[in-house]
Amino acid sequence: MVNLRGGILITLKVELKEELTKELATKQDLEMLEYRLRAEIEQVKGELKAEIEQMRGDLKAEIQKVKNDLLKWPIVLFIGQATFIVGLVFTLIKTLKG
Repeated sequence: MVNLRGGILITLKVELKEELTKELATKQDLEMLEYRLRAEIEQVKGELKAEIEQMRGDLKAEIQKVKNDLLKWPIVLFIGQATFIVGLVFTLIKTLKG
């Protein structure tokens, strides 16, 4: 009876070992997963680089637009101020003559 019981235990151990082995990842499984993850990381890395370059271009365009606006307003204000001063001088001259 001990022999029969021992054989059953060995059979159960073998079955349990096989069942657990099916659930464990092998070295090959891990290598495949690593390869896929590295490929996905490289893809995301490329996408991020492209997006950063696009944002950099958009930012440069926006900075140039703001720069042009900042240069435009002082010129407009200078012309307005010069016109006002010329008008004021003509008014003073006219008033002093008259």
